Amino acid sequence: MAIVVFGGITPVELEVAEAGRALVMRAEAKRAETQEPLTRNASSAALSSSGSGRDSEGPSSSSSSSNSSSSSSSSSRMATFRVREADLDRYNYYELLGLDSFGVGVDEEAIKRAYRAALLLYHPDKQQNPTSCKDDAVFLAVQKAFEVLGNEQSRRAFDSTNNFDEEIPTGKEATELGSKFDFYATYGPVFRSNARFAAKLPVPELGDETCDRAYVDRFYEYWFNFESWRDFGLEAAEHDVEMAEDRFEKRWMAKENDKLAKKRKKEEYARIVALVERARANDPRVRSFADARSEVKRLAKQRREDAAEAQRTALAAMEALEAAEKQRRDKERADEAKERKAARERLKKAKRRAEKALWAIVHTARGRVDDALDDALFEDLCQTLDPEELVALAEVSDASAAFQRELRNTLDEKKRRKATGDQAKLVFSADDDSTREKKAPPNNHVDSNNCSSSFSKNHHRPWSDEELSMLAKSIKRFPAGARQRWDGIADYLSTQLKLETPRTKDECISKYHEIHSTPQQAKTSETQTTTTTPATKDEWTAEQQQQLELGLAKYPASLETNERWKRIASEVAGKSKKECVERFKFLRKQLQAGKASKS
Repeated sequence: MAIVVFGGITPVELEVAEAGRALVMRAEAKRAETQEPLTRNASSAALSSSGSGRDSEGPSSSSSSSNSSSSSSSSSRMATFRVREADLDRYNYYELLGLDSFGVGVDEEAIKRAYRAALLLYHPDKQQNPTSCKDDAVFLAVQKAFEVLGNEQSRRAFDSTNNFDEEIPTGKEATELGSKFDFYATYGPVFRSNARFAAKLPVPELGDETCDRAYVDRFYEYWFNFESWRDFGLEAAEHDVEMAEDRFEKRWMAKENDKLAKKRKKEEYARIVALVERARANDPRVRSFADARSEVKRLAKQRREDAAEAQRTALAAMEALEAAEKQRRDKERADEAKERKAARERLKKAKRRAEKALWAIVHTARGRVDDALDDALFEDLCQTLDPEELVALAEVSDASAAFQRELRNTLDEKKRRKATGDQAKLVFSADDDSTREKKAPPNNHVDSNNCSSSFSKNHHRPWSDEELSMLAKSIKRFPAGARQRWDGIADYLSTQLKLETPRTKDECISKYHEIHSTPQQAKTSETQTTTTTPATKDEWTAEQQQQLELGLAKYPASLETNERWKRIASEVAGKSKKECVERFKFLRKQLQAGKASKS
């Protein structure tokens, strides 16, 4: 990386300076040929002996030799020609002192040596025709040059404008030149030229296409924060403060000059910023880095989208599986419900057929009409047995004498117990089991013990006060003579109380006869019904019960208790909050009682 060092010179600048000096020397040599020979005196020897060298702070020995050659070149130039008064405008201060026109490699000592040599050459006292110092324009110009270059601040102001091209690329070269556009050849020299004003050293080079991203970022970061020592005090000196008539005018002139210098400084900063921005916009490395970043972002975005899509796909698949599983469970429940309903229908039909068959057998026993059963007792027999037991009984009934005798004894026992008020349940006698087993078909035998066990189990389940009260209401709701009266009574009772194990019509009939079997029991039942009825005076319809259930599901238990029951009561037509709470407690108690009875 080339380094621009104050007081030093890069190899490129050295070549440029040498080429410039060669051109100047050739031009001066041509001018010298047209002039009369100049006298050589001791000043030439003094100039030769003084010489000018590079500052000892140069970066290398090659730089020192370059400085020596520059000083020798300046001495040779002063020895070959003189600056004429008419040509003063063609030379800058460095050239008047016989130094490099750009001031490259010139330090304070070199300026002093060159000035002493110029005094020997241009001082009026050293001329053939001495004149006043005030009238010698060339001598005055040499003095002015030393005043400017001999002071560090004024020299910096002079260097800020000396032979410097402020032009920068337009930024449209890539479009105008197309494939012929060379970014590094276009912008590299411009950055090197402006690096001469860098206050912060070293100055990074533009580099080439092999530079990595870190180097390019450091380069543009440096130039975006470029600090320039360039001074526009000399260029902005529109007013000569030395010509002021008083201190007020001098102050005004200095203020105007300072204002103009600040304006030029601001323009200089804008020029550097424009140069850096145009270079960055056309830098192929920056575009490649930007493309790489865009590709990385695109890939990252694509990965996020792919992950999101995979998640959505997995979620959709999971939802589809859950929906399929739910549909399968719903179908299974529907099929089970349908099968249960069909089984109930088949059982009802079988029961009706069994009742008819059993009725025909009993009423035609031995062909005697007087042996026909009483309708009420026959209904008791049918209601006592479960549908399965009744069907099995009909299958083994063959009107045999033994079976008819056993059935007659059973019915007589039932009549006797009904008359005496005994609450024991009717069971088949097991005295003639062996006889029935011999006479009955091999595959159609009915275990009377099983029938008795089922009969006893169904009719020994205790009745609660609520059930007895609802039974009384149901009997009033379905008067005698109604079609399928006891089926309706059993369904109504079980539905209203939401019993976990519904009461059958057999149980309802049995309980009805049990209550009315004796006056004392009837009185007790009436008392219980009377005392229980006020507790359930507000009956709940199926619609109200459904509204209560929906309200319980709609308003969760996480709500404040009072507020929750207010909202639930608002969903139930014709019921208050208190009634809803009491209904809930009643149903919960029934549920707990059912679970306890099972255990």
